[in-house]
Amino acid sequence: MRIKKITLIIFTMIISLMCSSHKKNIIFTDDFNFIQIYEELKISKTIKLVRFQEDDYFSAHLYKCKTSFYKDIIKKRTYYLHENKAINNIIVTEYLFKDSVAANQSFNIVNEYVTFLRNLERKDYSKKCYEIWDEQPYFVTQMQNHIYIYTILDDLKFDKNNNSIETIINNSKEILLDDLYNEFDSKCKILD
Repeated sequence: MRIKKITLIIFTMIISLMCSSHKKNIIFTDDFNFIQIYEELKISKTIKLVRFQEDDYFSAHLYKCKTSFYKDIIKKRTYYLHENKAINNIIVTEYLFKDSVAANQSFNIVNEYVTFLRNLERKDYSKKCYEIWDEQPYFVTQMQNHIYIYTILDDLKFDKNNNSIETIINNSKEILLDDLYNEFDSKCKILD
């Protein structure tokens, strides 16, 4: 009986160490973390990181339409990802805020806005604040004082069944923007 208990305790400790060491693969810091999270995702085998640069891909759009998003940003970096199909040129911009409270306030502002844009039907595009199609933010993730905003550069095809970005993405298995977002967002929730 005692040997079974000791064996069970040792087994539990081994499992616990394995789980905690897996979580330690990603060390969340106050610097840019997109790459180390991205490299842990299954989708990173399909969508490749091509390059990154110290800029804000969405600045023209968000400064015009949601200026308050930019309060308390410390720095930003844009990542360019590509998959060999013509419709998976994806951009993610990572924003670091002074603290998680400031990031949460900005997240609430931009999350409502990207949801509006994603669900906006093509016939109502005159309601958009900003017209340049490839600078439209479609998804957003927050983790502590970091915000990640996602878009796709490819020209998405509208028709009577696919009359918004949301329906196009949901009805196409070829478009991987939502797959990247869902996996990245889930990973951030586990780490947070």
